[in-house]
Amino acid sequence: MASTARLAEQGVAVELQRNANEEDGHARMYKQAMLDVGTDVDQRVEFRPTTQFLARVGELARSEPSRALGALYATETAAIFEHETFFEIWKQICHRGGIPYDGGRIKAFHDLHVDGVEQGHKDGLAAFVDLDQPPQTQGLPVNKDVVEHGALAAIEAMQTWWGAMFELAGVAPANPTR
Repeated sequence: MASTARLAEQGVAVELQRNANEEDGHARMYKQAMLDVGTDVDQRVEFRPTTQFLARVGELARSEPSRALGALYATETAAIFEHETFFEIWKQICHRGGIPYDGGRIKAFHDLHVDGVEQGHKDGLAAFVDLDQPPQTQGLPVNKDVVEHGALAAIEAMQTWWGAMFELAGVAPANPTR
């Protein structure tokens, strides 16, 4: 967010702060929901591809403001798909473990995100991705080419991360370019 505060269009930083504020507390909610179904994240084994992915997104978020905007827009857009996928995964985990899914916190967490939070984050940033701007006297303009490069860099990082998860699961990923 600090990077995007340098943009002439201050709405980008405001929107990213709104997103962060909205997500505040969601990690605790998810952690408790996972505990409810028998998974303690404090006892997990690090999955290096996730650590590397988060480091890459952090690096992109701290980069040139338009690049940061593109990267964060791409990750928010992908978050919709991710929550839909994890919704189904947790449904199966609960079913296999004999744990009620409907009415549980884990379902409520994913419902919250699939039914609004992530779409709102994506839409809130989309307003700035395609923004036609008059010449600015203060701050940096949103550079659409750099936004695109940031989005593509984030997508590349996500593909690497998802590929590692598919490999771990022994599943061949679908090729979205076909």
